Amino acid sequence: MVDLDPGTDGNAAPLCPSCGVTALPGSALGLPVDFACDNAGCPAVGERVR
Repeated sequence: MVDLDPGTDGNAAPLCPSCGVTALPGSALGLPVDFACDNAGCPAVGERVR
């Protein structure tokens, strides 16, 4: 299971560098990446977030 709480133990999901929103697991979005931005207002929506 992926830890989506950015305030826990260092296994938190990364933040999108374009908009600052917590990225979602790619599997939850149907994308072949570890994490991706799911913010519809972000220019990087759907792109891989590291």
